[in-house]
Amino acid sequence: MRRWLKAMLPALAVLVPALVLAFLGLRSYKAEQMLAESRFERSLRSITDLMAAGLEESAVAAIRDMVDMARSGVPTDVRVKRVRSRHAIVGEVFILGRQGHLLYPAISKRHSLARRKVVLPIVGSASAAADTARSGASLVREVAFYHRRVKRELEARRFFGRAELAEVSGRLRRAYGAYRAVVQRSARLAPSAYLGMARVAVAQGMWREAAFAQSVLLHRYGTRRDWAGVPYALIGRVGLFTVAERCRGGASPSAGGGRPIPPRSSMSSRLPSSAAHGPLGWAPSGRSCPKGLGDPQELAMLLYTDLVHDRLRTELHTRIYYLDWIRRRIRPPASAEGRRRLAELDAGVKLLRVGIHFAVELGRSVAESILRQAGYRPRGLRLKGFRGGRALLVVQSLGSKVGGFVLRRERLEESLRRLGSRRQLPEGYMVRLQRLPVPPGLRSRARHVRPLGEVLGDLGLAIFRESGRESDLPTGGVAQYLGLVAGLVFVLVAGMLTMYRGVRQ
Repeated sequence: MRRWLKAMLPALAVLVPALVLAFLGLRSYKAEQMLAESRFERSLRSITDLMAAGLEESAVAAIRDMVDMARSGVPTDVRVKRVRSRHAIVGEVFILGRQGHLLYPAISKRHSLARRKVVLPIVGSASAAADTARSGASLVREVAFYHRRVKRELEARRFFGRAELAEVSGRLRRAYGAYRAVVQRSARLAPSAYLGMARVAVAQGMWREAAFAQSVLLHRYGTRRDWAGVPYALIGRVGLFTVAERCRGGASPSAGGGRPIPPRSSMSSRLPSSAAHGPLGWAPSGRSCPKGLGDPQELAMLLYTDLVHDRLRTELHTRIYYLDWIRRRIRPPASAEGRRRLAELDAGVKLLRVGIHFAVELGRSVAESILRQAGYRPRGLRLKGFRGGRALLVVQSLGSKVGGFVLRRERLEESLRRLGSRRQLPEGYMVRLQRLPVPPGLRSRARHVRPLGEVLGDLGLAIFRESGRESDLPTGGVAQYLGLVAGLVFVLVAGMLTMYRGVRQ
């Protein structure tokens, strides 16, 4: 036994240091592999940080340009279009006042007016009723004046009811006379009576009488509104266009409307002295088309322009209805300048519809939430009441206003792809926008997640490895190293066995 041990000592002296060296080499290889993995991790984070910095910089530049534009007042459509063309990630731009109303996109320049109750005054002076020192004769005259006024008002209402009944039943001549009697008796019912006269005259093909009645509505009662809140200026403009279109187009009067109203030269004497001739100097008689009426397409373009720019100060629903109504009747202009002008007006109507849709979708509660959460630094908000909580708003307080825009996520992803082409990711990895926090199913696959900061809200960049990939570094070096160690141990063991057999022999 001692002889065997003496023979094996040289082999053990070689085997033990070899095993120690193999163990230390394996540990150093593992340390080198961990260092390579940490370097790989740092390279992934640096690439992600560079991409995130590029996205954050584009968002900050967009909100900065929008703030500079909004501080000078309510922006124009041209300036907003310029900002949106410069920054692709900018969607709908909006500016809110501190009371929650939408300053841009402007929907209407007019707020709805409260209904006023029409009261018939008893006397002409407000202090006359309190004056007890008047004489009895003066009081009798005032009572008689009030009595006559009430009587004429009641007669006008009776005539107005008869006129409407006659118009519905098709007795247009009687309806025209009753409407004319209303004009003579009541200043309050006169606009409705002139409108009825215009309807009856159009039905009978009396173009001069129709144009006269519509021009009176436009010039004399243009500041007043009907029972539905529609200004008589708009009604008169629409009526004049209708008369011009029908009389110049050779439209025939409606059949079944009763006997035609004969032209009367004495009609001007039956009307009030101020209404004997229209504002354009038309004598209300005859069936020919009035010369001063103008071309229907020119009238339509003028009305369309005034409605787009809200010069008639109509309510929003009325404005939209008449915009659609008059646009369907405008033919494409022959000149290039006319086509360009019509295209600009159509773009204004399109922007108005965007503003209406945005205002309806924004709502009062969402606007108040934006005002409450907006700070003096740009920040991203995701609100439940706006587009189901999927859209991201970038907002900033501007003193008495709050400005912001809807982030276009598809454009942001396109910018991310463009940045990713510059910063080459390792093979088998991809980066994408991810809403934070990352769901548990994706958290195990995400190699690195980097939040995009306050400007872009709860969005972040996440780097994912391809499915089925277990390790990030090649594993062939570890297997090769372990094979070499195993071969060395096998050679040493074989040498020991050979030496043992030699000792025994």
